[in-house]
Amino acid sequence: MVSPTPKALRYQLTAHERQLCHEALLNDRHERRIRRDEQKDTKKAAKKKAAKHTTPAMEIPQSKQRRPPPPSHERWWRGGC
Repeated sequence: MVSPTPKALRYQLTAHERQLCHEALLNDRHERRIRRDEQKDTKKAAKKKAAKHTTPAMEIPQSKQRRPPPPSHERWWRGGC
């Protein structure tokens, strides 16, 4: 049976390498922020649309045939039965 091998350790950055990476990240962020600010200055403002406070007139559905209510309903309403 083969014995398990230990995991290889992760490479640890030296202080100088860590500082270089950090400066590169900050530089990228700074450039991105400047680019975005410039785009905001040159960008045309979008026109605001007025909010709709009313809805278009809706047709109320109506029955095309006029039918009297069922007879049982009339009898019950008038106190019949």
